[in-house]
Amino acid sequence: MVSMATQRWLWLALLSLLSSAHRTTDSPATDGCFSDPTEISVAVYTGKGAGVLGKVLPGQLLRSLGYSVTELSQYDLVDRLEEFHVLFMPGGYDVDMMEAMGKVGVEAIRSWVANGGGYLGICAGANLAVKKEYLHLSAFTLAPWPHDVKVGKDGEGLRGEGPVMLTVSNDTMVADALEAFGISRPSVQGHAWDYCSGPVLELPYEPFDLQFARMVDFPIEPLLYFATTAPTKNYDHTPIDFKQRNNAEVGKVALGFNAYGKGKVMVGGPHWEVKTSGQLPGAESMEGRLMDFMVRYVGPDCQGPSWFMLDEQHPTRTVLRWVALLGFVVLCGVVLYVYLGNKSRESEEATGSEMTKLAKNKPEKLNQYGSLHIERF
Repeated sequence: MVSMATQRWLWLALLSLLSSAHRTTDSPATDGCFSDPTEISVAVYTGKGAGVLGKVLPGQLLRSLGYSVTELSQYDLVDRLEEFHVLFMPGGYDVDMMEAMGKVGVEAIRSWVANGGGYLGICAGANLAVKKEYLHLSAFTLAPWPHDVKVGKDGEGLRGEGPVMLTVSNDTMVADALEAFGISRPSVQGHAWDYCSGPVLELPYEPFDLQFARMVDFPIEPLLYFATTAPTKNYDHTPIDFKQRNNAEVGKVALGFNAYGKGKVMVGGPHWEVKTSGQLPGAESMEGRLMDFMVRYVGPDCQGPSWFMLDEQHPTRTVLRWVALLGFVVLCGVVLYVYLGNKSRESEEATGSEMTKLAKNKPEKLNQYGSLHIERF
């Protein structure tokens, strides 16, 4: 039997292999990503569950970057979602967001992303995309809560609050695109980012269920990792230790990307729309530039990092289907050949055994009727 740890290691190795298989030199990850932002329409959710700052700052920052922005509540989200290229789900309270949108809103967002929409979620908006009982658009999973954080009766608590430092992933196409956009690794890693109890992400440790696997597509790529953790407080706001916890969440994913159907999903825990001082960042700030990159990367013109954006009738998809079918037929042939070979050997061994018994018990009959069999065996 293969141990659970080995199964998880093999699953992560498969994810890494499939993601790296999309890194091609003839299809750069940045094709079409740097078009005019005025041509990209963005819907910002400002309905029930959106935080106070989440209702104001994202729209202001995106407008300063040149995007066409419209605020939507839970009442007009379903009817108007098709008008936009990108949906921005801000921080706030994911439980209230889900209650406000209901099943109709959830299905509308899933369908819209699967058909080419771009989903960008931060903090509570990331939780919505990650949790299986919510939207479940993201391929990432939630890291366990720190053992030293006291959680409230409704599962509420402060995972951390304050500035965090981040690192950029290596050898991923989304990180390559970030540098091509003009945001260098040192500039990201030398900047302090605002964080307030947002989700901390991990690569999936278990294979996807079949229904989700039909929609999510590779590559599944982390863009940013936590380099430090934030000071924490208990749910009742009593301090634990305002020193940063040593390596509690260092190395976990802070911002990740994956495909969902024909659409794209990018989610993260920190707040990219606000400075650590609580002020609105400018268009040329690190926050503004990263927000600009994220919207363009999940936008309609960015070809993204692979063939997952190809139309269903695209020749590449057709070739891949035939290759997969051929491989399946060959595998079935090999299995059938081995099975029939084993059956043949078992039959011959059984026949030989019967002949041996006859030779011992009735040699005269064997000589009259079974001489050819004796010569054969």
